[in-house]
Amino acid sequence: MAQEYTVEQLNHGRKVWDFMRWDYWAFGISGFLLILSIIIIGVRGFNWGLDFTGGTVIEITLEKPVDMDQVRQSLQKAGFEEPQLQNFGRQPRHHGAYAAGA
Repeated sequence: MAQEYTVEQLNHGRKVWDFMRWDYWAFGISGFLLILSIIIIGVRGFNWGLDFTGGTVIEITLEKPVDMDQVRQSLQKAGFEEPQLQNFGRQPRHHGAYAAGA
C-alpha cells in the first residue's frame, strides 16, 4: 500500500504559500489593467520616438544660451518640418538636443 504524505512533508518543512486562494482577484486585476491599457492606447495613441518616426538628432554645446525660437525658425527654413527642440544643462555651458523630422 502506498504511503500518504502531507504537502508540508513533501516540501521538507518549507513554507507552503496558498496563492490559489487569490486566483479570482489576480485574474480580475489583470483583466482590468489589460482593458485599461487598451483604452489608453486607443485614446492617446503611441508616442513613437525618433527611432520609429525617422529624422535627425543634432546635439550641440554652446557657450551662451540661445533663443529657441530663432533655432526653430532656422531649422524650418532649412527644410525641417516641426523641429522639436530641447534645451538641457546648467551654467556655464548649455547643451541642446535638436530632433527634427526631415
